[in-house]
Parts: sequence; structure tokens; C-alpha cells
Amino acid sequence: MTPRRASVSQYEAFKQSLGLSRSVLVHGLSYKDNCTPLKAFVADLGTDRTTGVAVISRTTTDAEISNLHAAGVRGVRLDLYSQGAMHDLDKQVEILKFYSSRIAPWNWSLGFLQLNASNWDKLAPLIPTLPVDVVVDHHALLKAKSRLPGDLEVAKQPGLKAIVRLLKGQNFWIKLSAPYRCSDAAPYYEDMEEIVRTLVKVNPRRVVWGSDWPHTPKMAVRSKEEALKEIPFLQIDDDAWLMSLRRWLTDDEWQLLMVDNPRRLFGLR
Repeated sequence: MTPRRASVSQYEAFKQSLGLSRSVLVHGLSYKDNCTPLKAFVADLGTDRTTGVAVISRTTTDAEISNLHAAGVRGVRLDLYSQGAMHDLDKQVEILKFYSSRIAPWNWSLGFLQLNASNWDKLAPLIPTLPVDVVVDHHALLKAKSRLPGDLEVAKQPGLKAIVRLLKGQNFWIKLSAPYRCSDAAPYYEDMEEIVRTLVKVNPRRVVWGSDWPHTPKMAVRSKEEALKEIPFLQIDDDAWLMSLRRWLTDDEWQLLMVDNPRRLFGLR
């Protein structure tokens, strides 16, 4: 997939439109493990207001990680796709162990996206043993009612019990981001309320909000020719989604989600 360009100035305008003063910039997988752009973007945005989440490889050295830390990076994002581990549980276990041990000395977080809900039952015993904070994107891809088949209830969908169990621990975090990957009820995603309330109620100190800007389309199997074509970003009403979240949360929960929790997790000042 070849996404369109998104500039720092466009990002600043997006932040301003939502009243955001600080940010965490997550490395795009299109760059693979080339973090030169990430370091430049974080510098442009100001390390007093922005930290970064990088992608590193198995050959990234301690010196390179130290350099990233000095540039404002405070976490890594796992590229499970390039390592053939999108659905392979054994590979995921090995990758989680390897990368968590690499970044533990810098007190970074480790983020990833789990596509296979059935994997959570087997990952649940492992994650609490890892020496870092583990962050899963997009509500852990838990599905709202508009995305569930037949009469399956939201509370009984695969993976939810294991995720709740992990949230009760000390090192597992969920990013409330990209509701359009979990619900068809745009723009307010009303049917996401049950999922959001479930996660926040379990542990309001282990949830953070993420914009997922600039809203790239879902990954899909494409031909080489299709992959080289520039794909437009999704048009998402971010303000409407934030309005929904604000209605569903108490003042204290909102403060934790939007300010206190990301400060602790990503080292924001």
C-alpha cells in the first residue's frame, strides 16, 4: 500500500482543530525500519511537546536505540507483517520476547496490532511476564455490534475475557483508536460505547486515546501494481468520535485518557 503524503504542517493543523497541544508520533510501516524521517518529524514538532514510537529491526544496535532515545523516541511498534507473524502465534511469542528484552533498558513501550482474536487466550499468560509496557492498537480490534455476525453479543466475542484479564494487570494498555476498524456506525460510532465502557471500567489507568491520523485504509492483499498506486486517506470525522468518547466518560476518566495516561506511557512532559 502506498499512502498519500501527509505533512507536519497538516498534522499541526489537525491537532489544532481538535485542541491538542502534545502528541505521540508513531512510525509508519511504509518506512520499514528507517527512522530518519521519524526523528526529523519529532524535531520539527518539538521534543518538548512530542515523543515518537519507532520501528526497529533485529539488527538495530544498542547505539542506534540510544540515538533514537536521545531524539525523543519512547517506544517501538512491531511490524508483524514483514516478519510473517500476522497470524502465527509461535512467531508472535518469539517476537514479543525478543523486542521487549531489547528495549527494556530504555523503559520504552512495545506496541502491536493483533488480528487473530483467538490468539489472546494464549498471549494472556505471556504478556505480564514481559519487562515492558505492552500497547495494543485500535480497541484490540474488538468488534461493535455492527461488525459482529448474527446474534453474537459484544460481551461474548472471542478474546474479550483475556483482554479484560490483561487490563487488570500492570503492563498492558489499550489504545482507543480507529473506531472505523471496529464499527460501521460512523460518524459517532454509538455502538462502540459498550466496548469503551467495558475497557475503561476495568482499568481507567491503562487506556490511551489515539487519532490514527491520517487514517490509512485497512491493509489488504494487493497486486504489485496496485500496491504502487497512491491510495487516498479515509475521510473520518474525528471531532464527532471525540464527542462520543467525552459523553461516555466521567471527568476523571477523560483526564486519564487524554492527559495523565499518555504522559506516563510515552514520557510526555
